Amino acid sequence: MTAIFVAAAVGMLVTLLGTPLLIRFLHRRQYGQFIREDGPQGHFTKRGTPTMGGLVIILATVLGYATANLIELRPPRASGVLLLFLIVGLGLIGFLDDFEKISKERSLGLRAWQKMLGQAFIGITFAVVALFFADRSGLTPASTRISFARDTNLDLAFAGTAVGLILFILWANFLITAWSNAVNLTDGLDGLAAGSSAMVFAAYTLIGVWQTNQSCQYRHHDVVATLCYQVRDPRDLAMIAAALLIAVLMEVVLGFLGYKPSTENYSSVPVSAVILYVIDRIRAAFLQQGFPEELVWRGWLFTSLGGTRAAGIISVVFFTLMHLGSSGGQQNWIDHLIYLAWPFGFAVAAVVALWVSGSTWAAVGVHVGVHMMWIVEMFMHVSLEQPVAWLLKGGMWLVVAAVIWLLARRGILRKAP
Repeated sequence: MTAIFVAAAVGMLVTLLGTPLLIRFLHRRQYGQFIREDGPQGHFTKRGTPTMGGLVIILATVLGYATANLIELRPPRASGVLLLFLIVGLGLIGFLDDFEKISKERSLGLRAWQKMLGQAFIGITFAVVALFFADRSGLTPASTRISFARDTNLDLAFAGTAVGLILFILWANFLITAWSNAVNLTDGLDGLAAGSSAMVFAAYTLIGVWQTNQSCQYRHHDVVATLCYQVRDPRDLAMIAAALLIAVLMEVVLGFLGYKPSTENYSSVPVSAVILYVIDRIRAAFLQQGFPEELVWRGWLFTSLGGTRAAGIISVVFFTLMHLGSSGGQQNWIDHLIYLAWPFGFAVAAVVALWVSGSTWAAVGVHVGVHMMWIVEMFMHVSLEQPVAWLLKGGMWLVVAAVIWLLARRGILRKAP
């Protein structure tokens, strides 16, 4: 589970930082969506909209998977590498299609035969290689058997290995071409492709986690042998699906927050003034908020109550309720309740950091990091004073807490005695 959380966390970070950078780059180069003159009038509002956002999602997925493997000190498995090859390969075709549109300022990108040829090359390579690289149990990344929840008795190799290989290549290419083009068609409606993809990635993540826990290869004593799953590398597939899920969701969230590249000219602002401003914000986050508040809530209160799990819960609850009266853009009492998601999330992260490290300074570091979120608002030009942002920030810090706790359990972070 640690690797899955790490892949998702890295995917979220890369997407949040990379999307604004890509949009700024595309705006500077004046790369944007081209709309046909004979199209519907409502589509003209999308003229100039930056495209190729999938680049960030793919980069976030690759880096998330690589980082998770690096932290766990494990080599990438064949199934994971093959899946990334398929994702990057089809993403490259999509990039060339979009680049053809914006560079030639037309609504048509690659020709149909060019897309089909590229997809066929990627699909055939994937299908052939997927039937090799068996592990010690003899399992390959893919099988010629048609599967539902498990492999069925319907085997494409019913007439021999050669026939099975040919039929599997045709079957795999049909699925790859059909679903990739189906997603491309749904991309015409705002949010439809991202929303449907997020649900699919969430389902694949759960399936991967379930098959990992119920794997015949890593079977626990309480798993019935006839009910376990003969699947190669399900955890790697769950890692990639989780990174894709979070990356897509972050793209959607940035859309809801209304991210727009800045039109302001900062070139006239002296670098020294920017540096002094940053230093002052760090000073305020540390001396006025992080240090004094953590000294009370995670220092004195947590220690006075014995430093137990109950003490941590009490600290989190009272710290969260204290923010009912905070002013952060709330318009009504419902907003005040939603706002509590933010302090609750980072209070949990602070308690976990304190519990793992045994030092209040770890909790102070979390608190300071929370109040440095102004950097996101300043450079990404999004409003963090709205319900979606409060939920996002609270969820982000809960993910941070979960990653710290899992890393401590796995011995990667040394837990304090």
